[in-house]
Amino acid sequence: MSASKKKKLRKEQSIGQMTEKQLQQEKESKKLKAYTISFIAIMALVVCVAVGVLGARAIHQSGIIQKRTQAAQVGEHKLNSVEFSYFFQDAIQDEYNEWYEIYGSSTDYYLSIMGLNLDKPLDKQMYYGDQTWADYFITSAANSAQKTYAIYDAAVKAGHTLSEDEKDNIETAIYNLTFWANIYGYKNVDKYLCGMYSYGATEESYRAYVESRILAQVYYAYHASTFTFEDAELRALEAEDYNAYT
Repeated sequence: MSASKKKKLRKEQSIGQMTEKQLQQEKESKKLKAYTISFIAIMALVVCVAVGVLGARAIHQSGIIQKRTQAAQVGEHKLNSVEFSYFFQDAIQDEYNEWYEIYGSSTDYYLSIMGLNLDKPLDKQMYYGDQTWADYFITSAANSAQKTYAIYDAAVKAGHTLSEDEKDNIETAIYNLTFWANIYGYKNVDKYLCGMYSYGATEESYRAYVESRILAQVYYAYHASTFTFEDAELRALEAEDYNAYT
């Protein structure tokens, strides 16, 4: 074979090899493209799920749902989940304070005997029968709300208002929230109230709650002081039902 033919053959072989290489590269490129499209589709799904989860969490933490969910109604007062949570958490605190007055430093020990640990989920701890401690405190909160608004409405109807000293006490209590927010590392009062009560809690709604409770307490004390009883009347009632009055 002449030199020119050998040179031509090597050139054709080279061209053939390049073509095969290019075909293989094209094949790999298509495979990579298919993998890439699949990967993007999967990642898009993962991102959508993640965004959905984060979105749901963001909505929950914004308090929008809690503010729009009616948890109870007392008379004309419709309480959303945030407003009811004020009564619920304070019902727990009020009960604990009463227990502490009785048991003192042994309170937690006696609560453990009762099957109650306030550091654990209340709906996982049984109170009595098929009722949980969460059920118990929900009932206590509902009773507190019913009593509060019944007396509050009576106070408003009677035109009873808070004194300047009582208003100052409320302002002091609200102002102190800033102190406690700083102590516990919250950015502001609203964040602190969310941590203490429920997402969606705000200084404005909490103030309304405090004002209604204080007015109810003040009017209750005032109204009770207006009653007078003769000793003879008390003795007569005692005679009718001695066990109830002794």
